[in-house]
This record gives sequence, C-alpha cells and structure tokens, in this order.
Amino acid sequence: MFSLCVTLLLLCCASLFPDYATALTTIPVPASNSGPLANKSCAAGTDFPSLTFAVDTTSNSDDNVRKLKAASGVLQNRLSALSPGDKRQYTLAEFNDPFVGPVYITRSATEFGKYLNNLYSYGGGDCPEPAMAGLLLALENSPPGSLIVVTTDGPAKDYNDNSTVTRIFSLLNAKQSKVLFVLSGYCFNTGGPDFQIYKDIASQSFGHIFQINYNSIPIEMLYYLDYMLRTPVNSSIRLFSKELSYSDSSNFSVTANLSALMVTTGGSVNSVRLIGPTGFEEKTRNILSQVWGSLLLLENPKIGIWRIDIRASGPNSVRIEGFRATNASSTNISCTDQCSKCHINATCEEYLKIYTCTCKYGFIGDGFDCSDYDECSNYLSYTCTYGSCKNTYGSYTCVCYNGYVMSSDKTCVDIDECSRPELNKCHAQATCTNYYGSYSCSCPPNYFGNGFDCEFDECTTAVCGFGKDCTKYKGSYSCTDPCFNYTTLNDPRRSSSIIDVNQWICDYSMFGWYRFTGRGGIRMPEVCIPISSCGTNAPMWLSGSHPRPIDGIVIRTVCTNWYGQCCTWPKDLKIRACPGGYHVYKLNGAATCNVGYCTDPATVIDSCACADDEECRLVDGIRGCYCKNISKVSAMETLRPVLTCGAREIKASFKKCQLQSMSLNTDNIHLTDLGCLGFQEFNSTGIISVVSPFKTGVCGNEFIKNKTHVLYRNTIYLSLQSNVTIEGELDGAVSIKYSCAYPLNMQISLDTTLVPFSRSVNITIEGTGLFVARMAFYRDESYFIPYEGSVAQMTAKTTLYIGVILDGGDASQYILVMSNCYATPSSSASDIRKYYIIKDSCPAKQNSTINVAENGVSRNGRFSVQLFEYVKQYNLAYLHCELQICDTTTETCKPSCTGKASRIADTGNRNMTLSLGPIVRQDDTTPAPSSDGTRASMALLTPAVLFLARHFFCILGN
Repeated sequence: MFSLCVTLLLLCCASLFPDYATALTTIPVPASNSGPLANKSCAAGTDFPSLTFAVDTTSNSDDNVRKLKAASGVLQNRLSALSPGDKRQYTLAEFNDPFVGPVYITRSATEFGKYLNNLYSYGGGDCPEPAMAGLLLALENSPPGSLIVVTTDGPAKDYNDNSTVTRIFSLLNAKQSKVLFVLSGYCFNTGGPDFQIYKDIASQSFGHIFQINYNSIPIEMLYYLDYMLRTPVNSSIRLFSKELSYSDSSNFSVTANLSALMVTTGGSVNSVRLIGPTGFEEKTRNILSQVWGSLLLLENPKIGIWRIDIRASGPNSVRIEGFRATNASSTNISCTDQCSKCHINATCEEYLKIYTCTCKYGFIGDGFDCSDYDECSNYLSYTCTYGSCKNTYGSYTCVCYNGYVMSSDKTCVDIDECSRPELNKCHAQATCTNYYGSYSCSCPPNYFGNGFDCEFDECTTAVCGFGKDCTKYKGSYSCTDPCFNYTTLNDPRRSSSIIDVNQWICDYSMFGWYRFTGRGGIRMPEVCIPISSCGTNAPMWLSGSHPRPIDGIVIRTVCTNWYGQCCTWPKDLKIRACPGGYHVYKLNGAATCNVGYCTDPATVIDSCACADDEECRLVDGIRGCYCKNISKVSAMETLRPVLTCGAREIKASFKKCQLQSMSLNTDNIHLTDLGCLGFQEFNSTGIISVVSPFKTGVCGNEFIKNKTHVLYRNTIYLSLQSNVTIEGELDGAVSIKYSCAYPLNMQISLDTTLVPFSRSVNITIEGTGLFVARMAFYRDESYFIPYEGSVAQMTAKTTLYIGVILDGGDASQYILVMSNCYATPSSSASDIRKYYIIKDSCPAKQNSTINVAENGVSRNGRFSVQLFEYVKQYNLAYLHCELQICDTTTETCKPSCTGKASRIADTGNRNMTLSLGPIVRQDDTTPAPSSDGTRASMALLTPAVLFLARHFFCILGN
C-alpha cells in the first residue's frame, strides 16, 4: 500500500504558495557570527529542530510523485529561509516492503530538495508496511531534538518486532525527538496492535497521529509544521500529555516562569479551553484548528494549577509544552528596532520572542529581499477551481472557464443557465438541468428531440397498430413489422450449455431487432444462467415469459448474472412472437463488453419432427419434413380449419399438407388485417395457424355485443399457389369467415371497449413468471359496462363500481387480494389525506355505501362506493389499490372480516399499487349516462364458424 511523503512535504512548502507562500528569515542584529545570514538574526546561534522524513514508497502513485516533485523546488527555498547558515540537518529515509533504505543526509536545503525530487514509488503488496524499521532508520540518522515525520498508508507490519521497537523507544528517550505520524490511507483498523504502536510512539515523543484524506491533503497542515520547525531546541518543557477517547477535563501545573504555553491536539477535537489558576478562562492565540488537529498559543502563563477542557467527537490526543524565553529576548539588543530592515514586501512577526522578517503572500525571498513569485508556474501554488491562472505582481488572478463567472470573492462560480431563459437554448417545452459549467435540455415525456428541438412523438401512441414497431424521426415516423425486419444471429456459442473460457462474445453495441437461429437455440432462456456460460463472462437471460403471437410487442426485463447476482444491470427488452413459431428481440446493448445474450438449447427445432401426413426427406441437400405423396384435392368444401375459441385468443389451424393438396399457398395466410399472418406452430411442422387476439379492432376483429354476450368475427384469406387457378375462377382467392361467442365478464367487457378508463401494471414474481393486474371503473353492479375516456364524471349519489383483474400465472394457484384501497384528492398514492374504502383487506366502516363484493377468493376483485358522498369536501379524487398475489397452496387468502382487521401472509415482492383517476364531481342536475352504456345492442348470435370459399358457404357449429 502506498502513502508518499508528499503528504507532509506539501505542508512544508505552504509558505511560498499564494495565501501561504512566504519566505522567513530572522531579524539581523550586530554580531560577529560568520555566514551570509548570521548577522541578520536576533536568534543568531539558536539551534532549531532538524527535519527528518521517513517515507513509505510502496505501490504506484503517479499523482503523488507528481505533487512531490512540484513541491520540492519551493520546499528548498522555504527551508533555506528557516535555517540561517544551514545549521539544520535534513534527513530522508525510505522504507518499502520488505526493504528499508536508503537514507540521505544533508545540511543543504537545495540538496535535500533534489533528494525529494528523485523519490519514486514501486513494489508493495499487502496493506501493512515495515514502518517500525523505517522509523528506526530515521531515528538512528537524526540529531537530537529532530522533528520526525512518518508518512504511510498502512499499519505497522513489524509492530511485534521487539528488538526494533525497544531500540526506537530507547532512542526517543535519548534524543528527545518528536514523531508525527501522517496516515493517509484507508486500510486501518485503529483497534489493532499494529495501529496502537503508532499511538504509543506519538505519546512517548510528545507527537501526534494525523489521519487525513489521502486525496485531499489540507494545506493548513503546512502551518503546523512551520511552527514546529521554528521552535528552538531545548527551549521547551513537557507539561501534559494524554490519550483520550472523547471529551475530557484534566489539570496540569505550571511551576516556573514561562514565555508561552503551546497546546497541540490530534484527532476529532471540537474545542479547547484553558482555565488559569484564578479560575477564569485565559484567551489563547488560535494558530490552527482543523478536524485532524489544532495548535494554540498562550503567552506569559501564570504559575499555578491549570485546567484544560477538551470537547471531542472521537479519539484524540493532547500535548502541552511550556517555553522559556530565548537568548534573543534576553539580549540588550532590541530586535523590534530591526524590523525597519525588512523588505517593503515583507512583514515583521514575533514568535516565542524571536522577531522575523517574512515575505508577504505572493512574494519569495529571505524577508530582506523579496521578489514576485509566479504562482501560475506551479499547480500547487494556486487554487483556480473552474478557471485558469494568470500571474500578477504579488498575486494571481483566475480566468474563468466557459460556464463560470467571477464572484465578488474573486473565485469562479457556476452560471445557472436554467435560472433565466435567455441564458440557455432549450426548447420552450423542454426541461433545463443545470450542471457545473454547463447545462442540458431534455424533452418532456411523449416528445422527441434533443432538448433544443422537441416535437410530439407519435410512437408514444398506438399509431402503428398491433404488432408493429414505431421508429420516430425528426418530422416523421415509420412503422415496421419486426417479424420481417430483423438481423439473424446464428452462433452456437450463445447456448447456455456452452462454457467458453475464451469468452469471446461481446454485445455492448448490439442494438435493434434480432432473431436467434441455429443449434444454440432460437429463444432466450427464462432462468438465471451460470457465469462464464454462453461464451461470455456475464450471461444475459430473460426474467419473465415469452409472449404469444396474440400479445404483439411486449416489454420484458433482461437480467445479467454477474458475481452471483442474477439480476445485475436489468434492462427493458421488447419481444415479438412471430408467425412461424420464432421470436424477435429488440436488443438494447449490454452494460459492458464482457456481457452477452444467451440462447436456450432446449428450444432448438428438430428439423425432422414431422406430422402424421409428413415424412422426413433430403431435398436439395436440406433434410426436413415434406408432405407424403397424396392425390390432389380440388373440392374446397373439404377444407375444415380447427377453430379454438380460447380465453385470450381465437385460433384457426390448418394442416399444412391439406392446404398444399389444394394448391393453396401456405406462406400467405392472413386475417382482415394483412399484418396478422399465419405461422407454423412451434415444434410442429405440419400445422399452420392464424391467431387474432381477444381485443377489439386488432387484426380486423369485429364484434357484436348485447347485455350478456359478445360475438367476435373475422375473415381468413388464402391464395392459390402461383400459376394455379380453380376452374371458373381467375384470381384464385379464397376466404373463410369465422366467429366466436363469449359470455361477458369484467375482462371481456374491457377488451370490447374502445377507450376503457383503466390502468394496468406488470408484476414479476421470480420463479413464477409475469402477472398483469388491471383496475377499471364500471357503471353498474354487472361490471359489464366500463367507463370510457380519460376522466370519470359522477354525482354525489352515483355509485362507482371498481373492478380489479389479475391475469397470468397458474389460475388454480394464484388469486388476487386487495389489501388497501383508498381515495385521495391528489394523484399521489402517498397523499396523507386518505379515505379508506378497503383497509387490511376488509371493508372500511366509515361510510355505509361501501360494499366489497369479491376479495381474496378469485382472480377478480370487486367493490363499490358512492365516492363523493364519502369524499364530500373535494370535487376531484383519485383511487389507489394496494394489491397482493396470494399463493393458495401456502397461504390463507380469504380475509376474515368478522371483527378484527384481517391480514394475509406477507408476500414480499408481490405487493403492488394501482392508481386510477381523475374522478370529477358532477352537479346532481347533470343527466346520468345510459344505464346499459352500450353503443349497440344486438341479439346473441349462435357460436359458429362461417366458411366461404368463393362459391361455397357453410356454417360449422361449435
């Protein structure tokens, strides 16, 4: 693990940066000391702490090395200013894993800067590092009284090396060096012994542990080190040291005359108060106050018992040192008189009775000679967030990037282009979203465009009709049948039975309609597929069931199995069941290139799974099922389709060989709507079927409806094979009329309505499949006459009948339970103004008009209420129902409403809320709609199949 010494090196170079870029030297006084700077210092002859870095150089971190090299040049100037006559020793010790060293020693700040500039990171592996060995190397090569900074991002791997640790504590006692740990990593367990060793060493040496963000080193730490390096050696007395868990209040004694107290903390300290011997809080000079540590000074403390109050939010440490007056302050020379020698661009400052000339921010030098510092030459020297740096004399300015503007405090701030229309180019109907430095425009729902241009998207309506895919373009749209506009994918590696370690398939850029073919399978699997299957790292599978031809284009969820999570990166996927027994998929890419769509090998069609009137033969090199040699049949009246009046579809099926014997074209069979084509049944080569969904207007369906039944009818069209005609006929066209009659129920009533006032929701239960729940409003207790349109209007006396229908899954196992149904005055289901009609599966007792006719006993739910007699103070209402799918094999589904509220078992992800509205109050004088609500009433027609082949018309009974 890696944590380079840049953490603290950057701290030391702060004084030369803007806002912290200064150069420091001491005030000159008459003296005989040699050296170019010695005669400028009030503290001539005073020894200051030497500086040592013990640096963890493990791992690669180009960014930190870059910061270190940028700082090294500035650092050497700063250290030169702090060390008149180069009296200070600089030591750099590296430690890596498992190696320790080399060590570099110099008294030249310039040479030390070169050492820093040559550092690089390498190697490493696990998190702990040999920090104790690195610290020992630093201690052994550092003078007494040194300030030693250890930077690392890991705990001490060698914390239990008794020989090394014993030697460290012995040297700390002998040399009285101070150790600061700067921990900038994230792999610390502060409760372990490999971290506790840092706390023990910091406490013993009167140092601290600073835990800081690795990628956000606070500049304020530079000031901390600056003060430490300006503290004369042997001038301090260690008065108080304590490791704390949280807040604390402790006493300490001051027994001698001192010039100052310095309080340093490390950790989560919120405040520090010093209470003097008189019992009053003494005013301190706050040098530094950060979340990771603080530094305070109090001058001329009184002798006596003091108290320190610490308020902290976590573990912390506190040290208190007392300082005696320096030699400079006791001389006969008034150093304050020498402040006049400072450069015009420098200030004279006092610290522990030593007066120094310090170049002002934006200048560099020794305090007696200060020149402009080009902050823009070093990226660490300026803070032009969202702007570029431009140097000025003694400072710099920021030139803001596009999308930003200069604020009153001379920083670049974002322009909110969305705040005023003239600042953005969004379309009048688009939504503007502001970002830092830019903005985006997005068209509203049901509109097409990039946000700068928006137009209504016709594809959001049913403009293309059943089974067609709509593609929107600027100014137009197109409709296509995906069953005849797709790309074929024939790759056996997609089979879920294939484990391909090479993992070649990448579907990252796979968009559009596709059909799977070949021996890998023709459909996607409907179960989770193990990783590394299908020739890819993460296989994609279909969560839900495949549609039937009568369903048209449906939306399902495609999931990706990644690291044991079966449904990572779920995506919507359009699917269409096509004539011929195959499916087409509108693929929507993949999350990454290691993801691919799978096929189910169990769906491979056996080319020779022939019907009774077929035989398997090899024709033109292709093996398949072909009709047996039978005599031609010319009498059309012998043709009899098998009609199935199903619960959700009407299907007419023909034997393929019979059609061929009559010279009829098996590839061109369709209903009144040309898009509803005949198809070969899946896994049956001998049957051709044509299907019409049980929906009004789809596939050309016509219907006749009375109060109890509905009759659906349509026409099948066939054509003769090319160059074949029936005697007396020219075009050879054949048509067959059919019809099916059904007794009305809630579902059929909705399907026969042109614009039913209803809502539906898909509910997927893992391992079970897809359910569809629909809720609709009906006009009377028969539940045969739905409201139509987008708004339901009624008076306070009108009874509203609500029906909820569950479709899908095993009808004998799963039924519908309405848990809670309520009205709100807004469209939000979470509106606190709820008027419960059903609560805990039972009728609410607040209103006598509430009646629950059916709940928890079938796949339907029915209840009624005079809504505006109940919700009296509002003229607008919405209805919401919380639904559950109940498994009759494991749960008690029928509510028991004899007394206490009823609750069925918690069904987890089967809970779903349906909302429907608005419902508008109408004046009582408004005529109520017709009671039956029918647009036409006709007598019930006997269920029949009507057959017409040009000159023949037969009625086939059901």
